[in-house]
Amino acid sequence: MLDFLINQTKKLGLNEQEAKVYAVLLETSPAGASFISKKCGLVRSSVYLVLNSLIDQGLVGTTFRNNVKQFTALDLAALQDIVDREEEKIKEKNEAVEALRIFVKSKTMSEINIPSISFFEGVSGLRVMLFNMLRSAQDGAEMLVIRDSDVVRPDWKFVLEDRWQKLKNEKGINTKILINDTPEERRRATTYRKFKDVLIKFLPKQSPVEKFMFILVGDTACFLSLEQNNLVGVKISNEHLVKNFSRMFETMWKK
Repeated sequence: MLDFLINQTKKLGLNEQEAKVYAVLLETSPAGASFISKKCGLVRSSVYLVLNSLIDQGLVGTTFRNNVKQFTALDLAALQDIVDREEEKIKEKNEAVEALRIFVKSKTMSEINIPSISFFEGVSGLRVMLFNMLRSAQDGAEMLVIRDSDVVRPDWKFVLEDRWQKLKNEKGINTKILINDTPEERRRATTYRKFKDVLIKFLPKQSPVEKFMFILVGDTACFLSLEQNNLVGVKISNEHLVKNFSRMFETMWKK
């Protein structure tokens, strides 16, 4: 039980020693410093330092029993205060990111004829690139995709994960996918079509793409190479170029 309490309180931002001491008090309150020291395996001087930190955070209070100072875990509302403070910090960070995004976009738009080009490598780099595209897209934007089957391999499953789908749903983004015509993709098509915001068409069997993925959303397009041990991506942000990429895609889609 103590390990469970320690793990849960660490998730709220307490460090290892704070989590141990607070967990002991959640399990047994009130308690003296000696008891806490033995239970946590910490020297008393360290216990007092930790207790003072927890008191400052509003998580621990003091009382006296037989003229001996005891410590007690306070109402769990103090934990909610920690969560609320973290949410406020996240809100401020999101606002800062949005302000910077608007600034950078306005600067880029002033040089509309100069495309912004970024290069990414590895799964983590491509993952960041794709999520950034989605976050910066306007609500109601359309995502256009050309890809082969490599995207559904284990290290690319994030494209289908809940967080990705949730972000798409929040922004109301619909997707058109041109995909290689293979037996496995034909089987997967049933799953794809369960998503109301996804339309699927197959590339001609004589013209498949190989270890390749193209994604366009908003004013950004990405070209991804999915070669094993050589994952690289190029992101281009330029209204003129992306508009022409979009027209090329629509021509393929109609045919």
